Amino acid sequence: MGFVKFYQGGYKLSIDERFQGITKWLLENICKKESHPFHTSRHSIVWKTYYPALGELFIKTFQSAGFLFKIKDLFRGSRAYRAWKAGEMLESKGFRAPEVVAIGEKRSFGLLQESFLVTLPVKGSSLMEVFPSLTSLKAKREMVYQLGREIGKLHKFSIIHGDLLPVNIFIVMAEGRCLVYLLDNERTKQVSIITAKHRIKNLVQLNRMVVPGITASDRIRFFDAYLEENQSLKPDRNRMLKRIGEITVKRVMKHRKIPLEKRNGITFRALMA
Repeated sequence: MGFVKFYQGGYKLSIDERFQGITKWLLENICKKESHPFHTSRHSIVWKTYYPALGELFIKTFQSAGFLFKIKDLFRGSRAYRAWKAGEMLESKGFRAPEVVAIGEKRSFGLLQESFLVTLPVKGSSLMEVFPSLTSLKAKREMVYQLGREIGKLHKFSIIHGDLLPVNIFIVMAEGRCLVYLLDNERTKQVSIITAKHRIKNLVQLNRMVVPGITASDRIRFFDAYLEENQSLKPDRNRMLKRIGEITVKRVMKHRKIPLEKRNGITFRALMA
């Protein structure tokens, strides 16, 4: 599988060679976006749309954040480009990411103005949806274990996810197997040496959201499964657990705007219940 690269409609396009027929439709939809986006964030918008030959598609557009970022993007590529390449890197290491149909970049005098990424949907559900649907304790613990091993493998390969939230982890069940897909990969990267800071950042991102059906004990089981892929960290298990818990509590209380004078004595279990 390869990508065809060309310029059209003011964009530099890279389109999966299997789907070149999408070009005209795609450029029309980029210019005529639906009035109600599927998801918005500070610098990106996701549009859920439909193309007859492929079915449902997601178009994620990125706006350039400012002049400094435009300069940086000259050397590192657009966020759409980085998401595409990060997905390819993940796949090459045995992980899973949404399948990319196309990317596009629009520049003015070399400076990035806009970029977009088109992907096929992942036929599964996010962790936020999966765990509440599990009907047995055994099934829940098995999924916690598999997820811990998967994130452990990610870090064993020195890969850091840019935003490891439960909503960016999708689960697909296939022939009794639990397949984990990682979404929103524009800031996902492989580093030469993964540090404790890198690890804790990702683990706190995953830990700080209340997921229905997940207990504090489940979070510890997840971490123990994570350590099975990172054996050298086992002597530091308790210290790391304590540090992850402390940072999680601090971030969650700040996010929930709990007054400083009321924060003393609030435990992790009480906060995340």
